[in-house]
Amino acid sequence: MQVMRSLLPPPQRQSREVSGLERRKTRRVSRAFPVHYTLHIPHQDEPEELIGKGKTIDIGPGGLMLKTALPLQPTHVLNLAVELGRDTPPIQVEGTVQWVKPEQAFTQQVGVRFTRMEEEARTRLVNALFGAFQQG
Repeated sequence: MQVMRSLLPPPQRQSREVSGLERRKTRRVSRAFPVHYTLHIPHQDEPEELIGKGKTIDIGPGGLMLKTALPLQPTHVLNLAVELGRDTPPIQVEGTVQWVKPEQAFTQQVGVRFTRMEEEARTRLVNALFGAFQQG
């Protein structure tokens, strides 16, 4: 009987742990908002400032996934202006690049974690995302 048990696969356990590399603490919504951003690169002589644009793939109160052509790297700090609609000014957010995934045709997907956001901007973002759920 002992030999027979060792040949059987171990019983499946119910786990509440999230598998994989998912570390998000907030939900994201698949939504394509235009984004303009500035990257400050410190140099010894003179800091360099690069300006880029892209579109969100998904976004939430804690961060976003961005599709862009500017070559970014993890740890880059970005000042982002996310356009939530035509009739409202963009929200201003600071974020840090967490990961980069190259795509075809000189584009890449970039994961950005928000590091600084005014409460008013957070409220506007949550309201825009809640509206996305209401509209389907």
